[in-house]
Amino acid sequence: MRRESGLDFAVRMGLNSGEVVVGRIGDDLRMDYTAQGHVVGLAARVQQLAPPGGITVTDQTAHLAAGFFDFLDRGEQSLKGASGRVRVFELRGPGQIRSRLESSRARGFSRFVGRERELASLERSLREAQSGRPKVVLVSAEPGAGKSRLCHELVERARGVALHHARALSHGRMVPFHVMVALARSLFGVGEGASPPDVRNAVRRALGNATPDPIALDFWLELLGVSDHVPAPSGLHPEDRRTRLFRSLLELIQARARRELTLLWIEDLHWLDPASEMALEMLTERLLAPESAGSRIMLLATTRPEYRPGWSSRVENLSLAPLGLQDFRTLLDDWLGSDDMLAPLRARIEARTGGNPLFVEEMIRSLVERGVLRGERGAYGLAAPSEEITLPETVQTVLASRIDRLADRDKDVLQAAAVVGRDVPVELLRAVVELPAPELAASLERLATAELLGPAESPGEYAFRHPLAQEVAYRTQLLDRRRGTHAAIARALLAIHKSDAAAHAALLAHHFDEAGERLEAARWHEQAGRRIARSDPADGVRHCRRVTTLLAAVPESRETLMLELTSRIALLEIGRIAGIEAREARGLFDEARIVAERLADRAGHAFLLTSYGRLCGLAGDVEQYLACAERATELAEGSDAVFEFEMRSVLAHAQLAVGRLAPARATAERALTEVTQVAGLREALGRSTAPGLCRVWWALASAHLGRTAEAEAALETLLAEESERALQALYGTHAILCEVLRLRGDLPGALAHGRRAVELAEEGGSVLSRVEAAAFLGAAQLADGDLPAATRVLEPALALARGRHTALWYEPRILATLADAKLAAGDRSGARSLLSEARELVDRGRGWRLGAFDVALAWVRLLASEPAADRTAIESALESLDALAAELGSVPYRRLAALERARLAT
Repeated sequence: MRRESGLDFAVRMGLNSGEVVVGRIGDDLRMDYTAQGHVVGLAARVQQLAPPGGITVTDQTAHLAAGFFDFLDRGEQSLKGASGRVRVFELRGPGQIRSRLESSRARGFSRFVGRERELASLERSLREAQSGRPKVVLVSAEPGAGKSRLCHELVERARGVALHHARALSHGRMVPFHVMVALARSLFGVGEGASPPDVRNAVRRALGNATPDPIALDFWLELLGVSDHVPAPSGLHPEDRRTRLFRSLLELIQARARRELTLLWIEDLHWLDPASEMALEMLTERLLAPESAGSRIMLLATTRPEYRPGWSSRVENLSLAPLGLQDFRTLLDDWLGSDDMLAPLRARIEARTGGNPLFVEEMIRSLVERGVLRGERGAYGLAAPSEEITLPETVQTVLASRIDRLADRDKDVLQAAAVVGRDVPVELLRAVVELPAPELAASLERLATAELLGPAESPGEYAFRHPLAQEVAYRTQLLDRRRGTHAAIARALLAIHKSDAAAHAALLAHHFDEAGERLEAARWHEQAGRRIARSDPADGVRHCRRVTTLLAAVPESRETLMLELTSRIALLEIGRIAGIEAREARGLFDEARIVAERLADRAGHAFLLTSYGRLCGLAGDVEQYLACAERATELAEGSDAVFEFEMRSVLAHAQLAVGRLAPARATAERALTEVTQVAGLREALGRSTAPGLCRVWWALASAHLGRTAEAEAALETLLAEESERALQALYGTHAILCEVLRLRGDLPGALAHGRRAVELAEEGGSVLSRVEAAAFLGAAQLADGDLPAATRVLEPALALARGRHTALWYEPRILATLADAKLAAGDRSGARSLLSEARELVDRGRGWRLGAFDVALAWVRLLASEPAADRTAIESALESLDALAAELGSVPYRRLAALERARLAT
């Protein structure tokens, strides 16, 4: 306009970078939605600071484009709508960096690992080309997998080879010949800043000084932008003119290849413009033709899986998979170093980056910039906690651009799949995507070819090839659309799994929650929390707590109150398995009790009492356990037979815990008798472990009351009936049988069952089972004289119980057993210290009452071991031991007390 009309026309621009979601953009550039919000508003404010004809950008944009463009820092500016001052930059021109590979090289390449096999294959192809057999190799991989780095390593090792390099540009699809022009500049030896005479001479020289094709010469000068060149009319059809151009290029390349080993490296074919695509196809055909034999040339091209040129099936294809686990960890070592404090962070990076080298590099750079890591490469340390790793914008941009370039149908399918999850059952996807089955199958096949999806381990399922691809496909959807898809998935799950929907409770809870259907989500979160409490206590807690959060926004009803009650009971039960602070447990109990009273729900109240009571017992307060169990049994009187049985079983255990052996045996016997006498009760109890545990409590009480043969027989019978699936019941049976046999003096049998109990407890994983099994095995090992083994078993068990605030009712007994072991090893000081702790616990009424006898017996032995033994103190301790055995009514303990008195009398 300035040259032709004398008008000065200038545009100012402002750029900002951030996440913006808009609707689909049509071919006519019409958008369903307009991008709005802070990111766009800040760009508009920055634009006002730009000079006429200039471009200003925010620090976020300048950071992302650093090296690719040259910026002038204009300092911090106050902008309307921004909470703080914003640093602004003015764009001055292009920078020195042209690609991510160059950017990585400028920062320092990471260690080259995991691609040795592929590099050897490329070197082999280059040697074949050297011998006169032209080679075409297509390297395919997802963004960031290392295509360019692999090619770079080949070039570095192939010194002396004539290299000609060109790269397709992401915006170059609409720029005709842009890749061929870049390749031609390299072949002609002219840079973008070369003068018109230099370009003209170089092209003439390359095409042949004598009689260059005038049509081709004219076309090349035009394409190369020679400013003083005026194209001559040729009278040829454009297609014929283009053919002459391509032919001249092919002849030039072949002439070079006859003189020297030539390597053509063309990157990112997925961004080829149509004209360059046609030229490359012609080049490939020529190189593969028999008449090219003897040419020393290798064409090396890279592409993404979603683009496969028509000639790809006729050339050598090299596909780069994500790095294997060992290679990936080697790469992480190169970046992070070996600080053990980084182990959790390393695991999260490993899980999210999926073996992609670029994603690792960008994620670590992001962590350094955010101040999470400090130090230098290879020796980073943790500077701040980081529970979540923010997805770097560089990585998000790479993945989002891949998704945006998909056909509309494939993009819709991929985004629906992202809402389904990492693994995508086709049956479920079909229920939420409105496509006929053949069209859906074809779309999934295309997404698999693009390596965005791939076959999952389970038949009939696909899986995202990369976790971050799913994350980006999910995040770049509008919220309303995501919610609708989540709701459709949840209802499809219910339809597909009509009879076993409860087995999918966690998945249903997730989808209803994300759909914004609070009450439905609360129902399934409560079920999920109860179902997974034992296998994954932490996740069980998350589900149960979510119930309370969701119900806070739901109108109160009897159903919501029941969910409040049952979710809190589930939290107490999880606390019993995994540990919970006493104050938190009391708070849950008080809240749930109010709800139970409002509901007038006797059964719910009773289950609440037993859950809280067991927790108190596990924390060492066995008297509170008994009080809760007694009240729960009162509430159960005259009600449902199954409910009544379960409450009596708990009561028997509580009575055993406080040392009321005869009542405990009688309560358990009454409950077990009812199982055989009440019609239908055995069937109603089904797979419940309560009958088996009740038999275990009966056996332990019987053994202490002098009926060890009956106890052993009952436990052996129970073991024969139980299946390996019932680990909770099995470990307890073996553990109690270990104790019964120890009391009888059968140490080999006790040790065998004790070891099996520990194995099963480790499989089951609960803190209670592991501590309980260790407590009984350790006592048997001590009795057998194996002091190191007893110590190895008991010390970790004690630390576990204390660390998780559960199974502490065994604390006095474990302390007493460890003290006995130290005393036997000659460490009287260590034994006294442990017994001081144990006696203080017993004096406060903490722990199983049976454990008080173990403490008293160990105390007697300690006093008797002193060089100047105090006979009066020993006699007093023996009297206390006798009194305790009499109080408990334990026949084996009376015998042990008598044996100890007799030993000291000799």
